[in-house]
Amino acid sequence: MKRTAAALVCLLTASVSASAWDKAVGTWTLRTSGKEQRGRVMKIESWGPSGSRISSWLPGPPKVDVGVLETKLDGADVPVVIQGKPTGMTMAIRRIDSRRVVSVLKLHGKPYGTSKGEVSPDGKVLRVENEITDTIGGQPGKSSEVWDRQ
Repeated sequence: MKRTAAALVCLLTASVSASAWDKAVGTWTLRTSGKEQRGRVMKIESWGPSGSRISSWLPGPPKVDVGVLETKLDGADVPVVIQGKPTGMTMAIRRIDSRRVVSVLKLHGKPYGTSKGEVSPDGKVLRVENEITDTIGGQPGKSSEVWDRQ
């Protein structure tokens, strides 16, 4: 569960708002990552005046929910929810510009990593660079993800 939750946090860093990141709103499939996460799907939707609702799942059967969060992209901590229940995990996602976001990842209030997401200029590829710095978030180290628009 910890590994799945950490993976969710990393992928959610790629979240974007419709008002500033029109190209990112939609459904994405994970191209590269650990074997257990390959094929994961992420849906980015507009939420509120300038935010995003991000949901992710592993296709089934059975379909496995990885998590959901709603953020204003203002750097405030927001809870990560899995199957309607809080996980103790939060993300503080901040929009850098029209194609990039950065996030601080926390578990029970303790920071354990960061992620940076960037949408390609043509809006077809989403790249995420993750750095886990504490074992509470999984295996410490750096990793990359590449997402393709469906």
